[in-house]
Amino acid sequence: MSRNNIICDIETGVCGEAQALGMEVDQVQSRPVPPLASLLDQEIRLFSKEIEVMYAIEQREVHSFIANELSLDSYTQKEIVNEVYIEIKQK
Repeated sequence: MSRNNIICDIETGVCGEAQALGMEVDQVQSRPVPPLASLLDQEIRLFSKEIEVMYAIEQREVHSFIANELSLDSYTQKEIVNEVYIEIKQK
């Protein structure tokens, strides 16, 4: 069994890697979920499914969540193969 610590988000319960590796609960470290604006700054592009999982929201809530968390002039919303994604607006 690996002794490497796995980081997961305690708020969303995303600890699948730890479970798949058979790690003990005390080996798992948690970290807070960053604000959407911070995450978008880091990632540059986020797909709606990523937002659903990271913030533990339903698909139908994604658009309103984005609208509440980000200013309209900070991102663009696009779609590819029926999947909505957002990108940082180029300045």
